[in-house]
Order: sequence, then structure tokens, then C-alpha cells
Amino acid sequence: MSGKKHFGGNAKRTSTMSSDHKCQGACPAMQETDMGRLQVAAHGGCPAAQYALGTRLTFGIGVSATPEEGVGWLRKSADQGCPYAMMNLARACGHGVGVPVDEKLAVQLCLRAAECGAWEAQLTLGQAYYFGVEGFPLSRRKAEKWFRAAAEQGSEDAQDMLDQHYAAGNGKARGQGKTGRGIRRAVGHGIHA
Repeated sequence: MSGKKHFGGNAKRTSTMSSDHKCQGACPAMQETDMGRLQVAAHGGCPAAQYALGTRLTFGIGVSATPEEGVGWLRKSADQGCPYAMMNLARACGHGVGVPVDEKLAVQLCLRAAECGAWEAQLTLGQAYYFGVEGFPLSRRKAEKWFRAAAEQGSEDAQDMLDQHYAAGNGKARGQGKTGRGIRRAVGHGIHA
């Protein structure tokens, strides 16, 4: 084992099957526990069901892992614009789960997911730019942009990174509401910071 850290964080720490993204829509598949019904919805083209099924199969969540099949479902969902499927597909590509390692594709998928609003992808990009790792240039300005985007969606890790960023004298917190703690308070009260 090379000890090299692959893009997309820890492959075992996967995205939760959240229902806060545009691919969820009115489809109840995100909360579906019956694998048979989930498979029917996925075969019917529901991107949320494809994401949920793909995540479970790729990473063995509640089922025996069949990564190759899972990645296929993640691709179908990602092709329909599901940002969380894009992020889990980026993890699979970055770690070689169900596919050969392809860090270039993992980065592209993560960027697409972040641009589509996936907070985990935004946090991952923020960390990559903040620390200048995984082929990313050190850019505190870009890191701040992605941390803020994730923080405004409630990511406590991103809020903490913003606080660390400002405490180190980087960037300018424009008013108390723009710090990580300020964003945390605003998000807790349903206010967009």
C-alpha cells in the first residue's frame, strides 16, 4: 500500500443518503428501505433511487457491496444531474472502488458536484485549495469561496474552517455574520448568511 491519499476523502466515509438535493424531487426512493422497491424505482429512471441504490451497492451500506454495479447506478444518476451521485462517483474514482483509480475524473466530478450545490464537494474543494493538496494550487481565496458555500448549507466542518481561516489572518470576514460562527447562527435560525 502506497499510503497516498486519494482525492475525495475517505471512501468509507460516504455521503449520507440525504434528501436535500435537486435529484430527490417527489421521489420517495431516498427513504426507501425495501431494496426491491428501490430497484424498481431506479430501473424506472428515478435519479434519487439510482443515487440511493448506487451508494448502497458501491460502498456496501446495508447490503453486500457490489461496487461495479453500484458505480453504474451512480453514473446514471450523475448523468441526470444529481450532485450527490457525482460526489460519490468522484469518491469511487478517486479510490478505485468499482472502477480503476482516475483522479482527474474524480476532480472533475467533484467540481461539477460543488457547482451543483453538493456541500460535501464544496467542503472537499475548500480543503484541497486551503492546504494545496491533491494537485490543487494553494489558494486561500478559492478555499474561502468553497468553505462559505458549504457553510451556508450548514456544514459545521466548513464553518470551522472559515473560523480557522479568519483567525489565521486570511480573508476578510465582512461583518460578524460572515464568520463560520456567524453563519452557523444564521443557518440555525433559517437565515441565509
